[in-house]
Amino acid sequence: SVSMQETLSFKDDLWDSFETICSRLKQATAFQRSFVSIMSSYAKETREYARKILILAKTKDEEELYSLNKGWLGTKQEMDRLANLFLKTADDLTYKVSQPVENHLKETQKIKRKGKETGRKLIVDLTESVKVLSSAKAEYEKMMRVYDQSKADAERAANLNELYNSTKVKKKLESDKKRAESAERRYRRAVKKTQGLETKLFDTDMPRIMSEFEDMERTRVATMRSSLEAFSHSYLDLMPLIEAVCHSIDTHIQGIDSDADINQFILDKRTGKDKETHRTEFEEYSSQYKSCVKPGSTPNQSPHGSANNSPAPQRHNPGMQESVSMSSVQSLQNAQRSSQPNMGGTGNIQLEKGGQANIRHSMNYGSQSISSG
Repeated sequence: SVSMQETLSFKDDLWDSFETICSRLKQATAFQRSFVSIMSSYAKETREYARKILILAKTKDEEELYSLNKGWLGTKQEMDRLANLFLKTADDLTYKVSQPVENHLKETQKIKRKGKETGRKLIVDLTESVKVLSSAKAEYEKMMRVYDQSKADAERAANLNELYNSTKVKKKLESDKKRAESAERRYRRAVKKTQGLETKLFDTDMPRIMSEFEDMERTRVATMRSSLEAFSHSYLDLMPLIEAVCHSIDTHIQGIDSDADINQFILDKRTGKDKETHRTEFEEYSSQYKSCVKPGSTPNQSPHGSANNSPAPQRHNPGMQESVSMSSVQSLQNAQRSSQPNMGGTGNIQLEKGGQANIRHSMNYGSQSISSG
């Protein structure tokens, strides 16, 4: 309870447990170092995670189109925001969680070391002084017993009026008295020294050291609590911001329209060609054209009479034959000569069997050859 915390203290309630307090401080220091190590690693990993998100957010994309591209670019922008949020969290973990505990550890390290050394020396000095005191006391008691015996012998000799013995006894009495007084002085000095060390141990130096240790422990626990609160608050503050990022990402995602994207792609890429005109059919071989002829089409012939299947065949009525009378052929040749007298053109008319005529007219324009059939 609070009242117990206010009344209990190291110096009053643990005055005789200095080594117990030192063990507690050692354990507390080990815990602080472990805490700092864990939180520093936590901050480092969080910072590294944030940096990796930043790298991913800036990675060059493969090409995408339409609403999916817009939604993805928007999501990447939110990834950048998310990375910055985690960078801030990493800073909080460093400066608000880990560093205060580390600072307390550094600030108290020297005080703890000096306090332990001073306290232990006080205990050792007092222990040695008590040993000397005990020895001096025993010697004093021994000398006083001898002196008491000498006094008794002197009184007995005086009562018996033994002159010789009385003189001898008196000399011994004086000697024993001096030894007893010397032992008493040594004992008193030992007592005074021990009392001085006890004052340091019970009233001045050791209570001061224990008070410092107690203050450090109370501050340490309070600092640990503050750091853990900062750890909690860093994520409590982060959650709404992450939620806002998620809402923004969701907004970008909701703008993606798969049907619209596919339809727009079709509109952009379609050629408008009729696939029925590109179907493959069996073509009968034509003896007339010396090649396979697609039904419903008439192939153009090369100057050597070979068939040339054009991608856009000329259609004609099946069964009709191109027949030209001799007068018509002659009139055509005369008309061509009179209309192009200087072009160097030559006209050849070949008659085929059955009265059919195959007209091949070649005109050479330099290196260009135009054939009409």
